[in-house]
Amino acid sequence: MVNPIYPNTHHANGALQQIDFHYSKGSKMSAQLAPQPRVPGASITSVEVEYTSTRWANVPVSQHATLIQAGTQAWHNAQNDAHNLGAQIVRIETHGEEFLTAYDLAQIAGNTVPVTVI
Repeated sequence: MVNPIYPNTHHANGALQQIDFHYSKGSKMSAQLAPQPRVPGASITSVEVEYTSTRWANVPVSQHATLIQAGTQAWHNAQNDAHNLGAQIVRIETHGEEFLTAYDLAQIAGNTVPVTVI
């Protein structure tokens, strides 16, 4: 389930979670979740998400009140991006489970694609 407390981490940049949405035509979109405040042991009060794709020149950013909202918006953005390519999302990879777990991501995606933790 969602981890709503910022973890104790020793990484220089703090804890971030990257979610990669892989498409049937070989492309992907990534969403990097940066929960706030970035204070170990603090309750997460908002989540900034940065989206990247090799197809885009700009890097859109969105702000959300909860981790589930951030993950859901990332899923919808990936669905739209895949649709614009004439592709489908075939799998989700998450780098770590600091915030959203594989179970959370599977639920957000309606259990339609496999989720792998890297």
